[in-house]
Parts: sequence; structure tokens; C-alpha cells
Amino acid sequence: MVAVHTGSLVVIAAVATRIGSRYASATLLGLYIVKVLFFYVLIFGSVHFWGDIVTVRILGTYFRDLNGFLRSLPFSYREVALAITVFIATPLVACLILSRYIHSALTDLWSAVMVRRRVLIALLGLVVITSPLLLRGKRFAHLRGEPLMVMLFDHMWGVKDNPLFSQRRIHAGWVDTRTRDSYRMTEYISAPKNVVLIIVDALRADHLSAYGYSRHTSPYLDSLIRSGHAVRVDKCYSTCASTLCGVTSILLSREWEDCAVNGFNIIGLLHDQGYHTYTFISGAHKEWYNMAKFYSDDCTTYFDGKDSRKYYFKDDRVLLEGLDKVPAYSSTPSFFYFHLQSTHETGALQDRYAVFKPYKKSLATQGMNGQAAVNEYDNKVIQADDIIRQLMAMLAQKGYLQNSMVVITADHGQGLGEHGVSGHVDWLYDPQTAVPLIIIDDSTQVYQNRSLANHIDIAPTIVARLGLPAPSTWQGRSLLLPDTARYTFHETGKDQLETGEAKYMIIYRPEADSGHLYKYIYTATPGKEELYDVAIDPMELHNLVSSKRDFITSRLLPVVRSRSNRPLSQ
Repeated sequence: MVAVHTGSLVVIAAVATRIGSRYASATLLGLYIVKVLFFYVLIFGSVHFWGDIVTVRILGTYFRDLNGFLRSLPFSYREVALAITVFIATPLVACLILSRYIHSALTDLWSAVMVRRRVLIALLGLVVITSPLLLRGKRFAHLRGEPLMVMLFDHMWGVKDNPLFSQRRIHAGWVDTRTRDSYRMTEYISAPKNVVLIIVDALRADHLSAYGYSRHTSPYLDSLIRSGHAVRVDKCYSTCASTLCGVTSILLSREWEDCAVNGFNIIGLLHDQGYHTYTFISGAHKEWYNMAKFYSDDCTTYFDGKDSRKYYFKDDRVLLEGLDKVPAYSSTPSFFYFHLQSTHETGALQDRYAVFKPYKKSLATQGMNGQAAVNEYDNKVIQADDIIRQLMAMLAQKGYLQNSMVVITADHGQGLGEHGVSGHVDWLYDPQTAVPLIIIDDSTQVYQNRSLANHIDIAPTIVARLGLPAPSTWQGRSLLLPDTARYTFHETGKDQLETGEAKYMIIYRPEADSGHLYKYIYTATPGKEELYDVAIDPMELHNLVSSKRDFITSRLLPVVRSRSNRPLSQ
């Protein structure tokens, strides 16, 4: 980065010398300072808010509808516009005030460079000669997440998480490919129901009135549960606290470290069984670190926010726009995956759902921002509930709900200030990981486990309901089976970004009716651990590490050690 900035200043000095005007020189330097500040704001801001580095492809998607993006932010549109104006104007005004000194300094810099122009020419020649080595260095830096490389050339996830550079993921993909070939060649007796999977981005369970929240935020889902048309799983945990690993583990029924790009997922399985497979995304999964590659190859139709001709790409009405193009149901069973953005920080909120006020934070006054954040989130939950209602109405009109099952969940939750955390990604408390799981079916009695589930249980539940066996590589357990004592594993899905270290979590229920549900959060650093009994302490206020040391040593640490030495996925 130092070399990049130094080279840029040399170029600015050369141009400034040619121009000769001190005000033009000052403006040129001011614009460069704005660009540098903008770059670092994007880098640190994106890491802070979603735990990863923004890329040029993602930026292009947002700038395609900058007005829609700015209006989706949880701040006053005028305040945001004013802040951007001040951000740009301040360096420019400062440079113009100091224009005489800036022009002189740039001229002196260029004079110093020209004195050593032979050295400069030699260095340029050396760059040309050693360009193959520089390209290797670029790849080395890119693989290791150097911010400029990631921003310019897209994400490579780092050696640990990259599905193309992880021996474990490569092996998992190879095993999944063989399993899929074998599964495809076997004939199974099945009940070809239509399947609808709805994932709401950043929807936490405890802000749904369907889960006992005091505010009436989910009237449609409430009515389905009251009528007996839907069953609610009391506690469901996401595999992680970010979209990339949350969505893929739902589709692949695998923990994140075993998710491969060419893995055997539920969309591919049903596609092989003759289903039409439709995917409608509010957002841009193909731009978002190429996440859609995990499943898009098996989609009969893929439609996301960038394909919309009417709405901001994170406006959930794009789902209705895409679904409108699907023909009425004929005789071929169909699978639908809808991804909603309503409850995400950058999801668009329509004015008519702004029930709770104030719901916009203030950049100037921080006192009411906590309540404003809760109000905005609850308004977005109301919107998500109504978007689901509209999707269901359209599916019914097209004939897809006559013989169907619908699964509604979230990829992760969202912190609203609990434990001092606003957001998700690098945190594993219940606000970030306790998500809803609601199943709409014509026979809800078949679901024997309604108490505790995991992301990886969703795909096995779907195939079991269709009368199909779960592939041998899937790790989840069907909810058609009774609840049992179990351990489940969860992680942040990121490595040393926002919090400086990766976090992991073990959920342990000793017995289905024990009245205890333990959550053990730990890192690779010894001594940094938390233990909560969330059945008794749902707010996670009482860390039991000191009083339950023997329990941790005898019951939980053996699980942690066994995971560390786990063989490659079979």
C-alpha cells in the first residue's frame, strides 16, 4: 500500500508541474485524499458492519442504484447526503487553503524525482523484467486477503475458508460428487410434493410475535400457527452468523468447514429427481463473493435483484417480480428458494411498514439510536411477514400450494445492542444465532421434533417428508424423528476479521426433557470461553465457566478436542 500511495503522489506531482496552477494542483491532491479516505472507509466500514472486505463488484451493484441504497440506510436521507458532502468537501477546502504550499511541495517532489530519473527508469525496467514474480506476489497477497487485492480482484476467502484452496473442502466435494452420482442412479419411491424454502436474511426468532415477542410483528405467521397449518420449532440455531456459511449449510446439510462449491445440495438432489428448481434472491448472490456458485448451476431459473427492472436490488418486491414470470403449476413438481432482505441492515423498508417510530438513527444525536434501531428492525420484521404472505398468495394462485411443504427460516440473526454488539458475523450469542424455523404442511403431526433444531437439519427434513433417503454425506437429522440428546457445532464463518479471532460454539442438550440447553462459546486462545444455560438464562447474562469447570472438562472439552482431530469428511 505504501508503494501504491508513493507512486500515486509522484504521478500527481508530474501532472501538477505540467499544469502550473496552484489551485489545480491543490484540487488534484484533494481529490486523491478523498479517494484514499473513501477506500479506507469502505475497507474498515465493511469489515465492521459485515465482517468482510467489500469488492469492486459489490460496490458496482450498490452504485447501480445509489439512491435506493442511501434510502435503505438506518439514517435520515438528508443527514447521509450532508455527511457525504462534508466528507468530500473538507479535504478539498483544506487543500485549496494550503494551495500555495501544496503546489510548491509537489513541484519539489517532481524535481527530486527527475534528478534521479535514471534510477526511476531502471526501476521501471526492473518491474517489467520481474513482472512474473510480481504476479506471483499478487496471488500470494490475494490469497491471504490483502485489502486492495480483495477489493480489486474479488474475494478469495483466504486459505482457511476458500473452497478451492482447502484440502478438506476439496475432499468433501469429491465425496459429494460420487455420492450424487450414486444417488441419481438409484430409483426411490417418493411423494412428489412441491417444496418452498424461504430464508429471511438476519431474522432473529425472538423478534417475531410467533415466538412470543410482545410486539405484533408477524400477524401472518401467527395466524398459520394458530390455525394448525404450521408448526414452530421452539429453538433453532444457525450454523454460523453470516450469510455465506448460513445459506450453504442449509442447502448442503453440512457444517461450514465441509461445504464445497460442488457439494451435493438439496437443489441438486431435487433437480436430479425431475423437479423444476426456481431461485429468487433479493440481493445479488452472484456478486456477493460468488456465493451463488454453491447452488446456481442446478437452478432451472435464477433471478436476483440485479435482474430487476423495477426495484432497488435489496427490495423484497423483486421476489414478486421474479415469481410473476413463473408459469402456473402443471404436473412437474417444483422447488422454490426465496431469499428476503427485509430485516438486513441494507434491505429496503417500504414506508407503509414503518409502524414503530422513531425508526431512523441520527448521526448527530446518539441518545435515541438504541430504540430507533429496535423500532426499525421490528418494522422490517413486519414487512418480511407481509412479503411472505404475498409470496404465498401468489404461489397459491399459480397452484403450487395444493400439495406442498413450506420451510421458513433465517441464515443468521442480528444483534441490536445485546452484549454491546450491533450486527452479526463475528458473534455467536442468541441474537446472532437463534433463528426461526416454521414449517407449513398439510400434516404437521409428522414432525416429532419441535423443540431443538439446526440449519443442517432442514434439508434432511425436506427429503424425509418427500419419502426420499438423505444422502450419506449430509450431517443433519430429520425433524420427523424424535428429539434426542445431541451436540451441535457452530462458528462465526470468518477468521480474525472484526473480533481479531475466530469463535466457535457447541450446543449441548443432555436429554430432550432435561430442562437444560448449554451453549459453550470458545476461541483458539485458551482462557477465552463462555458457558450459558440458555434454557434458564435466555439473555445470556450469567457466564457459568467458573462454576461449571468440571462439567466443561468432562462433557464439552472432549467434543472440542475430537473436532480438532476430526478426519476428512466421508
